[in-house]
Amino acid sequence: EAMKNLSMLKHVLEAAGMLEEAILDKIAVHTLYVLTYELLVGEGVRPRGPAERLLLKHKEDLQDALAKLMRERGVKTVAALLPPEVSPAALGAPHPRWVRVNTLKMSVADALAQLKGAIVDEHLPDLLRMPSGTSMHDHPLVASGAVLLQSKSSCMPAHALAPQAGWQVMDCCAAPGNKTTHLAALMQGRGRVFAVDRDATRLQRLKANAAATGASNVIVPRCADFLSLDLAAPEFAQVRCALLDPSCSGSGTLVSRQDHLLPSWAKKVAAMTA
Repeated sequence: EAMKNLSMLKHVLEAAGMLEEAILDKIAVHTLYVLTYELLVGEGVRPRGPAERLLLKHKEDLQDALAKLMRERGVKTVAALLPPEVSPAALGAPHPRWVRVNTLKMSVADALAQLKGAIVDEHLPDLLRMPSGTSMHDHPLVASGAVLLQSKSSCMPAHALAPQAGWQVMDCCAAPGNKTTHLAALMQGRGRVFAVDRDATRLQRLKANAAATGASNVIVPRCADFLSLDLAAPEFAQVRCALLDPSCSGSGTLVSRQDHLLPSWAKKVAAMTA
């Protein structure tokens, strides 16, 4: 949303004289854009750090600058200030918010009862479709690990593998663990998932995700390159199947991430096509 409203955010920050002050305070301008959107349009900000405190200090100036801009443009809503290239018509149909129910902690029926507007996906029984724009990052169910913010495409591999309760499974490129914990849930918390990843830092995130989702008793983290493992070793003798979803460029999510709205995007395109 901050990227879509970038022209408005730049205008009000300049009108309030805040960009120079932010530079003096060594506050990243992109941080300022995101927090300004939250202050003026989103759910507000709290005085947690120097950027938030700076914004709150100039809150009235920012609100006055936005009101003046809307009067000058003859519009009544912030959405009406969007440039044509980022209007809803130009960006296409809005993407839904997907959440996976962690069935180790909660049933799908209970999740439906607590999440307004949620609908069970037609293909994946533990995946819920939420209305576009639904804010879930601070939701108690997310904080407790009962539901996870996970895209539909990311939920498909575990269902395709379809591991059964009690199986031993290997996740070959496991971190940060969304698919790993999904495997554990499909196995009903019984069995073993060898979670292999060569990046020690990312593996720590996997361990934290396993603990948050109640899957630590099933998931066995291993910091290693899967290609270097001795798969004939006795500890892997009972492994029934493996999930291999290696890291990729992420190019398939460029539109949903709206990378093309970044100021640096034109330079990246030029470099790729040179």
